[in-house]
Amino acid sequence: MRALKVLLALILSILLIVNVVVGLVCYDLKQTVLQPGFYQKVLDENAFYATILNTLSVMVDKQLAEVTEKYRERIKAGLEQGLNEAWLKEQISSAITGLIKYLNEETPVLSMPISLTEVKEPVIKAMTEGLSPREAIQAEAMVKKLNEMVPDQLDAAKLSDNVDLTRTMKTVAMVRKIPGISLGLSIFIVLLLWFLGGFRLAALRWPGSSLLLAGALGVAIAVLGSDTSTAMLTSVAMPDVPAELIPAGIPALLESMFREVTKGLMVNAGVVALVGVIMIMVAFLFGSGKESSVSGSS
Repeated sequence: MRALKVLLALILSILLIVNVVVGLVCYDLKQTVLQPGFYQKVLDENAFYATILNTLSVMVDKQLAEVTEKYRERIKAGLEQGLNEAWLKEQISSAITGLIKYLNEETPVLSMPISLTEVKEPVIKAMTEGLSPREAIQAEAMVKKLNEMVPDQLDAAKLSDNVDLTRTMKTVAMVRKIPGISLGLSIFIVLLLWFLGGFRLAALRWPGSSLLLAGALGVAIAVLGSDTSTAMLTSVAMPDVPAELIPAGIPALLESMFREVTKGLMVNAGVVALVGVIMIMVAFLFGSGKESSVSGSS
């Protein structure tokens, strides 16, 4: 009977370790990559908006190469007012929030609105101010064409109608549910292990040791993850994109995001390990140190 209890306790301990590690990882993902604020924080810390603005500036210069110098300078002046960091930050935040809400099933329709009014208005104003009547007619035609080409608001979600997020949503739903299930299952296994030890304080060393190992494993995963190379992260996140086509700043951004995720995992795993240490200390200090934690009463 005692051998059977030891075997059962060993199996339950292994299940507890696996369950806790999976729960920790999913909880960390839920608190980071499934929260809009996570992306906003990482983007702010990596000066990503400035990089995007510089890229847009180069693209605009190429597009305006065929426009007459007079209007080219006016358009660029207007864009400098509209295409600013505050506007870009607001639009990216709005798009990310829309996507995360959809993936979290908080809204039935995917919507990633981007307002272009703040960009168009200063451009139109710069194009039409201080012109002669003849120039005003020409500028009016250009403004009309601009309004036809550029809407006041753009839904980024409609630019990728062929992208199917069904599988992603199923994965997200599973990640959101696992932490709660893992917590309940962990408590149940701990109680089972304690029951096998006759509910003695000494029996807490078994679940305590399992939690300590689970926490240590979680910390190890976080440490190893934080040492992952930027090149490897980029290849995993963007497997089909040639290295030379990946925009500048993206690899560093991915690295920063991954470091932020592993940081949270390390903290939570450390807490679990600490709980395990406390349970072990209670078992040795207040339990019957001479008795086996899984032996039943004769």
